[in-house]
Amino acid sequence: MHRPPLPVESLVNAESPTTGVPKVRVARRRGDDLRYRMNRAALHAIMLSYVPLILVSVIGMIYGACVGTAYLWEYRASHPFIAGRLLLFMIAVDFFVLIAGFFLLFGLLPLFFRTLSPPSGGKPLHPQHHPRLVALVERIAKRLGTRPPETYLLSPFDKAAIADLDYHDESGHLTRNHRTLLLGAAFVVHTNINEFTTILCHELAHAATGDTRMTKLTIRFFQSLATQVSFHADDESGDSDQERGWLTVLMYWLLYGYLHLFALFYCVDSRYRELRADRIAAEICGPQNVRDALIKTHLVGFLPQLSIEKLLTEYSESDRDIDNVYAEHRRRWHELPPSEREQAENAMFLDAGSIWDAHPRLADRIRNLADVEAKELSADRPATDLFTGWQAIEADMTNELIAFGRAMHEVYLKALERYSRLG
Repeated sequence: MHRPPLPVESLVNAESPTTGVPKVRVARRRGDDLRYRMNRAALHAIMLSYVPLILVSVIGMIYGACVGTAYLWEYRASHPFIAGRLLLFMIAVDFFVLIAGFFLLFGLLPLFFRTLSPPSGGKPLHPQHHPRLVALVERIAKRLGTRPPETYLLSPFDKAAIADLDYHDESGHLTRNHRTLLLGAAFVVHTNINEFTTILCHELAHAATGDTRMTKLTIRFFQSLATQVSFHADDESGDSDQERGWLTVLMYWLLYGYLHLFALFYCVDSRYRELRADRIAAEICGPQNVRDALIKTHLVGFLPQLSIEKLLTEYSESDRDIDNVYAEHRRRWHELPPSEREQAENAMFLDAGSIWDAHPRLADRIRNLADVEAKELSADRPATDLFTGWQAIEADMTNELIAFGRAMHEVYLKALERYSRLG
């Protein structure tokens, strides 16, 4: 049944008839929801068992070293010549075990201490300067029953994210769970309000369903595991496994396997969370708007010439002056040949993906919206209308991008010259 379009003003100004996160059914096949719940249980089990396993490993190594040393100490009385050398060897082993145990325990620190990460990666947007954007975000947050962001950042690239951060502000005060919304300027310039609103709904859905808390916990867990692995991986020295010692090699491969096991379960959980956020965005903005936004966000991966990064590389290498990099960005999107876009879209839908992908395949995301019935948001105006003084923002972003790109290109040329001389 055809549903009339929903104007954007109704989303911004009207009260939501319900409170809390909309009830959506993410899994469409029988048993899928149970499978994802079991995966989440396994993910938490891996995280909860990590600290006890490390402690048991450290205690076991120290206990084994102490038992061996005590036995050789008693054996020394009857065999002084042989046991003396073995005792020296055992003392060296004890020292190695203590160092390895210290590294294992030191790697747990990221789990027990909060990571202070200031909101970065974009240009701060003052809420009072962009009332239309803030009003839209706050209405979406109210519709989802979650608190709106305290900080808005505008990134020059084509990405969007939301996070609850712990950081020290300028006065040195620690702020916990500071909600920060990061928006990509490259999304803004080639999307309309319909599509951009779906991006806002998708990100705020992550916050409303607790995904920001989950991500925060898993990031700390990844940091702890990475710290452990780095202490036992001796990649820079180039030593072989025989030269690094059996205990170091054993601990490295155990931690390496544990890290990848966790990453595998995490990727499955992340794909589930993305599908859920897509459906929530479709319930609010309409499934067709979500499909359009998904296709646009995936096009950059298959048509690199549409990305800001590609433009930045071209201008940096040619040392050309440019007044507005986003004007060229818009032109490339508008002048993209239909045949080239169709070919890229076919490749996007046929992409097989990988079990290590943190985001679902585009075909799965589109299929996930097949049974969603909701009114389509109707506001076919440029997303730049939500911002005040967008032309000035583009000019500032262009200056920062070109300066950054040329600096990075100069560093690359110096490194290339140095390596050519050494070669």
